[in-house]
Amino acid sequence: LRRDGQPVWGRLSGSIVRDPETNEPLLSIGVVEDIDERHKAQAALETAKRDLEDMVEARTAALRQRDLLLREVYHRVKNNLQIVDSLLVMQARQVSDPGAKEALLSLRSRVYALGLVHHQLMGSTNLSTFDVAPFLHELSTNVVEGGADQNIELNVEAIPLEVGLDFAIPLGLLVTELVTNALKHAFPGRPGTIDVMLR
Repeated sequence: LRRDGQPVWGRLSGSIVRDPETNEPLLSIGVVEDIDERHKAQAALETAKRDLEDMVEARTAALRQRDLLLREVYHRVKNNLQIVDSLLVMQARQVSDPGAKEALLSLRSRVYALGLVHHQLMGSTNLSTFDVAPFLHELSTNVVEGGADQNIELNVEAIPLEVGLDFAIPLGLLVTELVTNALKHAFPGRPGTIDVMLR
């Protein structure tokens, strides 16, 4: 304690000086070192470290919650698009005009492309980007299987590329249109091959 009664941190060390011949203790030496500032700095550092760990933990929990909510949003959008798809199928069954029926089924491919984008984002690790190569393969395969009356072979070659929602949706719609047009106009009544390439 200081003279005013305030506590102060100190380090006390002591040693005994002995007679070299008899090894009897002659005197003791004590040293008191003022480590108050160092101790306070260390305590402040420990407090700051704990506060930082608490902040990191709170931020990690918030990010986990955000990820959970984002996955739920993607899931709900995908489910809603599946409902729209079912409504299109039901409407196409009731329409007798071949042109109108074809337009509804064409719209169905576009809805599938949108749903597939959200499905890919829902399964990605960072929830904001996904690899476009498997997406293009699944999308193109769906269009060919849904629209080919004849024997059409599909080859998809895409470089690995991380894409986000703003890039994937227009790309998915574009590829859907191109593959659909190739099915309609490139192979009238005969087999053929469609190549989808992203370089």
